[in-house]
Amino acid sequence: MTSHRTCGDCTLCCRLIPVESMGKLANQKCKHQSHKGCTIYADRPTDCRVWSCGWLRGYDVGARPDRSHAIVDDQMPSSVAIVEDGKRTPFYALQVWCDPRHPDAHEDPTLRAWLAEECAKRRALVIVRYSSSEGFVLFPPWTSPDGKWTARDSNVLPEGDPRVISDHRELGIPVL
Repeated sequence: MTSHRTCGDCTLCCRLIPVESMGKLANQKCKHQSHKGCTIYADRPTDCRVWSCGWLRGYDVGARPDRSHAIVDDQMPSSVAIVEDGKRTPFYALQVWCDPRHPDAHEDPTLRAWLAEECAKRRALVIVRYSSSEGFVLFPPWTSPDGKWTARDSNVLPEGDPRVISDHRELGIPVL
């Protein structure tokens, strides 16, 4: 998908998205972030260089992230394992990072329409995240007999926990 969008003065990802190579945690302002953008932009780490949000990539997810208060992250594959009666069923999951100061940002109608379409196409769920350990699973309309979105609290586990599926290949679903 080709996009002519630019970040402009949006730096929401610089706060919400974790950057492992710099030891930056989710929902923690990057030490290189200023009101004008990234102070090390020309020399930023590879993690930052190769990543871009769904809005920047041209997806119809609503307003720019600093205005919508939500970031669609479909480049960092994630998954959710549903455990029922001891049986574990993994699902591919799209991630939406919401600014904790705007916890309902994921309810934007344009964002929800895009998520519904993508989740149906990919047979995916949505993880709405506020930090590395705070969030919930959002079940899209394709999972519900009444065709409505359903939010479920989850036991979001810290990364590295052996109970977390961290490799999308376990799901047998290619990343698009």
